[in-house]
Amino acid sequence: MPSITLKSIPESLYRQLKDIARSHHRSLTQELVVALETYVQEPKAEKRLTLDRIRLLRDRYKPTISDRDIKGWKESGRP
Repeated sequence: MPSITLKSIPESLYRQLKDIARSHHRSLTQELVVALETYVQEPKAEKRLTLDRIRLLRDRYKPTISDRDIKGWKESGRP
């Protein structure tokens, strides 16, 4: 399995990560893997949520203009 080495991590960040790992009963490495997986997957989940919201709004507010209306306006010309 590949590995990553992190250098020059601020002491306060390191302590926070260790505390979080301890609270989740994980090693620091396990906690960082979970954090990285979450970070990588988050944009996909966010896009999915956005698309779901768009679909709900689209279904809720069906267009009140029909193709027939548009065709009629085209045929009648502009005022």
